[in-house]
Amino acid sequence: MLLQRQLEVSQATIDSLNGTISELRFTVEDLKKTVKSLEQALKDKGVETARVRKALKNVAAIMEKHSERQQPSHDDPIDEEFTSTKEKPKYDPKARGNNGAKRLEHMECEERVIMVSPSGEDLTEARFIRFQDSVRYRVIPMKVVKEIYRVALYSKNGTIIRGNAPAAPLQNSCFDGSFIAF
Repeated sequence: MLLQRQLEVSQATIDSLNGTISELRFTVEDLKKTVKSLEQALKDKGVETARVRKALKNVAAIMEKHSERQQPSHDDPIDEEFTSTKEKPKYDPKARGNNGAKRLEHMECEERVIMVSPSGEDLTEARFIRFQDSVRYRVIPMKVVKEIYRVALYSKNGTIIRGNAPAAPLQNSCFDGSFIAF
């Protein structure tokens, strides 16, 4: 009787586990279908991106060929306001500039020019080369002072001798430490 009862309990457990196994099989089959569809989508995307890359490469190749470029027809009347008579200058990589930007001028600043010459050097045989300006802005409470250190450069026996302007607290900055404290 006890064995009969244990056998029935074991059979019920086996039936419930078989049901769970069949449900998991269906879930695994659904997941396999999903993975296959995702793999196919990735393959299609890879083909599509390759197709787009190839098209861009072909367009770039056509644009580089001067014979493939279309010239505007001169038969059609074109409004003069839409045509540009100025030709852009050819880009020169060695020419450096600031793209036509104007420097910011501080008209409200007091301006001081301080001449700096090399100290501790014998300049009797030295040849003057040029002046080099180094601009620093200093804050004195209630006003801003623009100090231009005009540093003299000299050449002597193949070496360049120059005066030293005060160092800026921040690299590539033209502001004095008083701006930091202000």
